[in-house]
Amino acid sequence: MLCTSVSISAATDTDLRKIYAQHPDKWPAVVTSDGRDAPELAPLPAAKPTPKPTKVALGERLFNDTRLSRDSTVSCASCYEARLAFTDKRRIAVGIDGQAWKRNTPAIFGIDLWQSFFWDGQAETAEQQELMPIVDHKEMDASLPQVLERISADPDYQKLFKAAYDEESPISLSNLASAIVAFERTLRPPEGKFEQFINKAYQNPVE
Repeated sequence: MLCTSVSISAATDTDLRKIYAQHPDKWPAVVTSDGRDAPELAPLPAAKPTPKPTKVALGERLFNDTRLSRDSTVSCASCYEARLAFTDKRRIAVGIDGQAWKRNTPAIFGIDLWQSFFWDGQAETAEQQELMPIVDHKEMDASLPQVLERISADPDYQKLFKAAYDEESPISLSNLASAIVAFERTLRPPEGKFEQFINKAYQNPVE
């Protein structure tokens, strides 16, 4: 639980507006219920440099390719539909053969800011996470060698991988995963009213 060093309950709306219209350095100190200092809220870090365009284009194609699933019926985009702001609007995610998964589809925005992946944090990096749904029996149920064979046999993919990676034999599982992640990195979190408030607060002068 977080508390402030002043009694917010006794403050009027006008008081609060004045207090929080200042730079955050002037806001009441925030402490936890057991007396520990808590860091002040701050704007999200600036986005990392945009990945190589050819790598993003490759990643977007892989993201939408159903050949990454056992029977070529499911893609990453099956759970992350662009027209639905990269969600599926389902309470429980549905994978191959109409199988329901254990949880709903997690968000996909702002992956550069994440410290772990999946609801239970079982993956430490986005690249590690990217390959796991492919082999999950309820999601895409394919084998990684099978997927790599399909992709390697496609002349278009051969050209796309060569354009994205400066390597002699660029088609590999690690490059496949990093290409999809490159595309996902372009999906920044939408700026809501809370983010707008925090960003504006830090633009106030410090007196």
